[in-house]
Amino acid sequence: VQNNLSKAIYYLKKAKTYINISNYAESLLKVYELLSECYARKGSYQTAYEYSKKYNVLYDSTYNASKSKSIQNIIESYDGDKRAKEITTLKEQKHIDSKTIIILIFIIGIIVVAVLIIMLFQSFKRKSLKTIENHKKYYEKILEYSEGFIMVIERNGTTKYISASYERVIGRSNKNRIGKNSFEFIHKDDVEYVKSEFGKLTEDGISRSVEFRIENAFGEWMFIFAHGQNFLYDETIQGIVVNFWNITERKKNESIIKENELRYRQIFNSFPDVYFETDLDGTITEISPSVSKILGYDRDELIDTKSVEYGKLLSDWDILDSQFDTTSLIHDYDTKIRCQDGKILDCSISSEHILSEDGSQPIGIKGTIRDISLRIKNQQLLKESELKLQESNKAKEKLFSIIAHDLIGPIGTNKAIVDMIVSQMDILGCDEVATLITSLKPSLDSTYALTENLLSWARIQQNRIEVTLENVNLKSIIENAITLLQGQAKQKNISVKFIDNEVNTVFGDKNQLDVAIRNLLSNAIKFSYENSEITISILTVNDMLEIRISDTGIGMSRKQLFDILQGKSTHVRKGTNNEKGTGFGIYIVKEFVNNNNGTLSAISEEGKGTTFVISLPLVS
Repeated sequence: VQNNLSKAIYYLKKAKTYINISNYAESLLKVYELLSECYARKGSYQTAYEYSKKYNVLYDSTYNASKSKSIQNIIESYDGDKRAKEITTLKEQKHIDSKTIIILIFIIGIIVVAVLIIMLFQSFKRKSLKTIENHKKYYEKILEYSEGFIMVIERNGTTKYISASYERVIGRSNKNRIGKNSFEFIHKDDVEYVKSEFGKLTEDGISRSVEFRIENAFGEWMFIFAHGQNFLYDETIQGIVVNFWNITERKKNESIIKENELRYRQIFNSFPDVYFETDLDGTITEISPSVSKILGYDRDELIDTKSVEYGKLLSDWDILDSQFDTTSLIHDYDTKIRCQDGKILDCSISSEHILSEDGSQPIGIKGTIRDISLRIKNQQLLKESELKLQESNKAKEKLFSIIAHDLIGPIGTNKAIVDMIVSQMDILGCDEVATLITSLKPSLDSTYALTENLLSWARIQQNRIEVTLENVNLKSIIENAITLLQGQAKQKNISVKFIDNEVNTVFGDKNQLDVAIRNLLSNAIKFSYENSEITISILTVNDMLEIRISDTGIGMSRKQLFDILQGKSTHVRKGTNNEKGTGFGIYIVKEFVNNNNGTLSAISEEGKGTTFVISLPLVS
C-alpha cells in the first residue's frame, strides 16, 4: 500500500509541475486534493494539511461551493465536452503551439492514472478496514480475558479508559468507572504513596512501578502491581497508561516463603553444631552463626577463609580432605579445633560432597562440626571411673586376702596362746604367764595397726571420712607414734631420733595426722636395715611446716616412687626382715594429708634410703 501511495504522489507531483506551466487551475485543484488525501493515508498529516490549505485557497479564488464536482465529473468533463472544445479550439486556433497540446494530453493521462490508483487504494482501504476491525476484536478479546487490566488516566486522576478484563479481575463494571477517581478503592495506608508516584510520573515522564492494596467488589483486599507510562503528550492517547496485575497469590506465597525463611534462619542460628560449606579447594563459602558461640569466631571473619589458612583453625584438614578421594561421605571424624581464645576444642566433623544440579560431579563440601568436648570428658571420666573401679576391685581382693591371711593368722596365733594360758592357768607360773602375754604385744600392735589401716581405707572408699580441723601440736603426735612403734624398732635394733622445732603447731585433724605419721614411721622401720637410725624432724619452710621422716634403708627406684605416690603400685614389697605390708599405707597417708590441706612428697634412692615429707599449713 505504501508503495502504491508513493507512486501516486510521484505522478501527482509531476502533473502539478506541468499544470503550473500551463496554468490550468481546475486540474491543479484536483492534484492538490489528491495529494492531500495520499499524504493523509500515508500518515504525513502535516504535509497533507499543507496541501489541503493550498486546495482551499485555490478553490476559494476560482470556484464557489456549488461548483464542486466529483472526480468522475472531472474525468467526464475532460473526456467529453471540454476535450471536444479544446480540439475544436485547437482546430480553430492553428497557431497554438503543438508542445502545449502534448502537455495537456500528458496531464490528462497522469490524472487518469492517479484516479485509477485512488480507486485501487479505496478498494485496499476497505479490505484494510475489515482487517483492522478483525484485529481490533482479537485484541479486545485478549484484553478481556487477560490476567491483568489496563487503564488510561488523565492528569487529574480521572479514569479515561479501562479494559474489559477489569470487571473480571476486580468485579466492578468497567463502564461505571469511566470518568471516576482512579484512586477511590486503594487502601488508606497506600493511597498517598500511589498518588505521590503518580504525580512524579506526570511531571518527569519516567515510567514507574508500584505495589499497593485495592478493594474488590466483594470487600476483599487484593495486592496489585502497577506499571505506569506517561503518554500525556501523545496525540492519540493523551493520558497515563497503567498496566495492572493481581499479585495477591504471589504476596501470599512470598509471606509463606518469608515465614519459612525466618523459621529456617532461626533454626540455622540456634543450630547447636556448626554448619559449613566450602568449595573443592577448601575455601569456606558458608558457615552458621553458631560458630561464634562454639568456637568464638565471627561468621564474617571465616567466610572466604582458604584451606591454607586453616592452621589456626583445623590443623588436619589435609587428612580430612584426602579421604574424599575414596569416599563422598565422612562421618564422625574426631579432630581438635583451635578456638578464637586459643583453647583447643575436641570436635567431630561429618561432611559430604555438594553435587552439581544433575548430580554428575562434586562442586564443593558441606558438613557439620560438633563440640564433643563434654563427650570426651565424660569418656575420660568413665575411663577413670572404670580404672578406679578396677583398682577398687583389686583393693577389695587384696583386702580379703589380708583379712584371710595377715589378719586372721596373727589373731589365730594370739588366740592359741591365750587359750593355752587359760587352760594351763593352774600349771603356769606368773613369770611364764607374763612372758607369754608380753610375746603377744608385738603381734597385737601389728594387728591393731593393720586393722586401723583397713578401717581407714574402707572409710575413704565410702567417703565417710570426716575432717575436724583444729590447732594440733605435732610434737606430741610424733612422740606418741615413736612410743607405739618402739617395740617394732627394738626388734631390729633401730634407733629413732626426733629433732624438734620451736614452731610445731598446725591447723589440721589430729586423728588423721596421727595415722599418717605412724604409717610413715612404721614403713621406715619395715624397710630399714638392722642397727640403723631413723630421723624425724620438723622444719619451717615458706609458711609451711614440714615433717621429714628419713631412713637409710633399701630405698626405691624413680618408677616405684612415682607409682606409690600416685597410688598405682600393684606390688606389695616385704621389709628387710620379710615383714608383710598391705599396700594401703601410703595411699591412706596421701588421702589424710590432702584432707588437711597439705602435700606429700618423697626423695628416694635404691640402696640409700627414703625421705618422706609432709607439708602442712602453719596456724594463722
